[in-house]
Amino acid sequence: PLPPAREVPDGEPAHSLACGVDLAGIVSALGEHPLSGDDEGLVPAFNVYLASMPAVFYTELSTRYARALETVGLGEVARLQLYEVAETCAMRLLGGVLDSPEWEALAAPSVKGAGDRLRALVAFSNGMGWGRWAVTEHTPGERLVLEAADGYEAHEQLARRGRAPEPRCFMLCGVAAGLCELVYGEGDVCERMGQFEAVEEECRAQGAPRCRFVVEAA
Repeated sequence: PLPPAREVPDGEPAHSLACGVDLAGIVSALGEHPLSGDDEGLVPAFNVYLASMPAVFYTELSTRYARALETVGLGEVARLQLYEVAETCAMRLLGGVLDSPEWEALAAPSVKGAGDRLRALVAFSNGMGWGRWAVTEHTPGERLVLEAADGYEAHEQLARRGRAPEPRCFMLCGVAAGLCELVYGEGDVCERMGQFEAVEEECRAQGAPRCRFVVEAA
């Protein structure tokens, strides 16, 4: 499961596209939802089990893994592996959200179609503190552009190592693809893998103002 970020954002980012779903209301309600882990670090919520761990721990672990493979010429292998883990996780975790009581209470009444479903899932992600996504472009089933103002991967890269020569948000990039595959893909989780592809075109770890992810149908 995705680790929680540093804090829950105040609401839907101002530069998001307009939407008929009460996105800010979803974020606000989830900010009051208890997400503390049990003795084993598990959080039963949203019809799934989340793992309770500091964002800095996850990011440090994935960064060390990526750098270890980069030193032997396998940096692209590491990136693809971390991307695939996040892609699968997004489909399974957010798929659980779609069947959860929280979804029925907070989102389902105002969701009218697949586009609304995607935007509401983005709001759930924001409410759980995973980077404060903003949807800046959306062609249903074809293309999605997401921006993250404070993703924890870029934050930790800058805080602990300084600027990076290339994008470092492996998790959020894979999540962006998995989100579209969950909403617009066909088949089970394995069959949906690869139906959409995401690229991080800009990253705060490189000095950009926001991390920008472009997702397109493969």
